[in-house]
Amino acid sequence: MTDPLFRRPALGALAALALTAAPLCAAAAVIDPLGGAQQREQTRTLERAARLLAEGRAAEAAGLLRAHLEQSPDDARAMSLLGEALLRDGRAEEALQVFDRALERDPASADLHHRRALALLALGREDEGQQALEEALRRDRSLTAARLRLAALLQARGQIDAAIREYEAALPPSAGAEPGARVNLAALYNLKRAHSRAIGLLAPWENDRSRFPEAHKALGDAYLGSGRPALALKQFELAAALAPEDARAQMGRGLALIAEGRAAEGMEALREAARLDPADPAPLIHIADQLAREGRADEAVETLRKARPLAADPLAVALRMATVLRRAGRPAEGAAILAEATQGEAATPEALRLLAEIRAEAGDAAGARATLERLTREWPALPLGPAARARLERDLGDLAAARAAADEALRRGPSDPVALHEAARTAAAAGDRDDAIALARRAVEVDPENAAARFYLATLLDAARRDDEAAAQYRALIAQVRGHWPALNNLALVLLRMGRAQEALETAEEAARINPAHPAVAHTLGVALMRAGRLDEARARLEAAARSAPDQPEILADLGAVLARLGARDEARSRLRRAVELDPDGPHGARARALLQTL
Repeated sequence: MTDPLFRRPALGALAALALTAAPLCAAAAVIDPLGGAQQREQTRTLERAARLLAEGRAAEAAGLLRAHLEQSPDDARAMSLLGEALLRDGRAEEALQVFDRALERDPASADLHHRRALALLALGREDEGQQALEEALRRDRSLTAARLRLAALLQARGQIDAAIREYEAALPPSAGAEPGARVNLAALYNLKRAHSRAIGLLAPWENDRSRFPEAHKALGDAYLGSGRPALALKQFELAAALAPEDARAQMGRGLALIAEGRAAEGMEALREAARLDPADPAPLIHIADQLAREGRADEAVETLRKARPLAADPLAVALRMATVLRRAGRPAEGAAILAEATQGEAATPEALRLLAEIRAEAGDAAGARATLERLTREWPALPLGPAARARLERDLGDLAAARAAADEALRRGPSDPVALHEAARTAAAAGDRDDAIALARRAVEVDPENAAARFYLATLLDAARRDDEAAAQYRALIAQVRGHWPALNNLALVLLRMGRAQEALETAEEAARINPAHPAVAHTLGVALMRAGRLDEARARLEAAARSAPDQPEILADLGAVLARLGARDEARSRLRRAVELDPDGPHGARARALLQTL
């Protein structure tokens, strides 16, 4: 889902996950009749304690085990059960002491290290808990329960890649009767935008209408993130039917409806989510996003004001408020909100970078420079400050200052993708295309998942007419980001240049299915249809493009060419003359002028 919201589970809940009782010790070999009877009585005591634990009678189990340990103080199995009973009874500190004593007697026990980890987590001692889980797995890599708990802890601590590795190692390849921890792994795949993996993981439960709302929500997120809102809506509606009071199901349903073009219904679902969980800022933030898309900036900002005190990160909401106002053409108001939010220690490097951008857009170049100076001063090791300064100076037309700032950014972070990207843009602005391509390529190499960096590299190669390389980058981006219509559109143009007309037409049609109203997409499809000899269809597409962008000489020149081939000479002359007026000294005007001479 857009803006996926990851809630950190309480570590107390992590520690309270059901404990798997270890098998009871087998009775020792009989030494003499009295010893054998004593051993059988000890075994019965442990079995009774285990039954009490299974029945939820932890305090009784603890009392029984303490009495047993008075008679057998070195019984590590009894200590383990006592620690478990104390942990279930909410006495984590006592449980930890018991597990520590048990480990003194049996330090090689992976199970004891695991149980000790649960006590540490219940006490909020995350670092030690993680170390204890890792020690348990070092001693027994097949201890699935410990691996799943480690994965959940890593997930809660935001160590996403490590959590994914542990879940993948713990979960069997074939699905069981219930999704279980697969839901957690699917949520992590969604965070990494590996939506197809999330869908494949939970596919066995996709049509289950009687259980597992959490699986349906994770599937809904995956379908929404992969650009399939109809399938997402089905999953969120299944989740909502199973859990009508679940705010997350309603929120997902609202986002899917909006993505389907049913904004009014979507907003109603988002408001219901906000009602169901008034402490969660996420529904309000999504409502504000839709209000902003509808051009209702004041309502969006007011909604974000309500969300801000609820958010774990109020600065992130302030950033959104500033962005809404910026997009509404009110950058000075956005800058004022963000300046207030970044006072003192509340600032982050990214917030200051955005504040500088918005101040520059509002015409406050001095304020923008001062903000970036603060960023560079407070975070002297980061390349972000000089990288942002390179962009600012480039936008202000001072290429010498921009090059100096870009060089400083690369000095601080020679492999930093932002520094490389801004250095590439600065080199391109200075006319050094080869250097720009080399820098942009390095940016993609160090951050291959960065779609914006890959798109920029592709456009540089495209402009340099390095068609094979440009096509390869566009294709990689299309594989990486489902529905990336700008890459599809540009790839179609490259294919036309390469003489691959049919493939170009198919690619242009795919772009048009995603964004048919964009004039660039309609123009590209019109040209591809013209090359294919489908002139009437080409005319319709090019006329639509010209209506959306009436002052684009390239569109008018191509429309004039199609009209001329269809015999509509007067209309052709009108379009071509307008193209010449708009681009008297450029290539499109020259092409239109040459065609006019033939009519």
